[in-house]
Formats: sequence, structure tokens, C-alpha cells
Amino acid sequence: MSLTLTAARPVAASPDAVWSALTDADRWERIARKRDPDLARRPPGPVDEGTRWTGTFAVAGKSRRVEAVLTRLDEPRALRLEADADGIAVTLDAAVAPEDDGARLTLTTDARGTSMGGRVAIKTMALVQGQMQKVLESQLDGFAKRVEAGPT
Repeated sequence: MSLTLTAARPVAASPDAVWSALTDADRWERIARKRDPDLARRPPGPVDEGTRWTGTFAVAGKSRRVEAVLTRLDEPRALRLEADADGIAVTLDAAVAPEDDGARLTLTTDARGTSMGGRVAIKTMALVQGQMQKVLESQLDGFAKRVEAGPT
């Protein structure tokens, strides 16, 4: 069993601006370090396919060790991040496409249990799938508004 969520939104900014914000690993790491100050990127330096992050985060209501790897980086249009969180495998796909005078950003997450505990967590998450969808859409809206506002 897996749990898949997808959200898409037009962004009133160029596809390049959306891509730049989406792939700003330093910014995403600053946000993640608010939850785990020990988040680590390996290797340090520029991000490319094969870059890995490790940290401990709340996933499905439990503190879990998360190992993530950037498995696809098709600049400037798509990326894939694959993560393992103690029995839960998560894939995040992001795509940027030109649309009218701006861009369309699409996010798809897929989570599946790879252990008994992970499968139970996914079944529990499925009970609140509607709420999780709203959170994903809200986060996408916030990201889009930040990009639309321009550099700060």
C-alpha cells in the first residue's frame, strides 16, 4: 500500500525563478535545521544527483532517522528526492513547466511502508489523507507566493 499526494499550481514568475527557488538547497536546509540542527549534506558543496542528507525528523507521528538522496536532477525542469525514514520510503517528484506568462509547479509525493511498522504508519496516514493533501497544497501556495514576491 502506498499513499500518493499531488498538488499543482501556476506561479506568476519565470520557470527559471521557480527552479532557482526550488533547488536552493541552502534555504531548504536552514528550514530543516529548525527541526534537526544536526542535518548533514554529503558530500558538502554543490548539490547534484547523488547528494545525500541525513537527519532525524517526525514522520507519521514518530521520530525517525531519515536518509534522503537526490536521484534525479533534470535542470531546469524536474527533480526527484528519495528518502527512507525507518521503514517508510518516500519519493518526492517536482516539475516546473512554462505556462502562459509564468510557470506551473507540480509536486507529487509517494510514501509506502517497507516494514511492518511502516505499513501500519501508511495505513494510519491514509485516514488523514485529505488533511495531508490540504497541507501540501498550502505549502505549495506559500512557496509560490514567496517566489512571486521576488528575492528578499
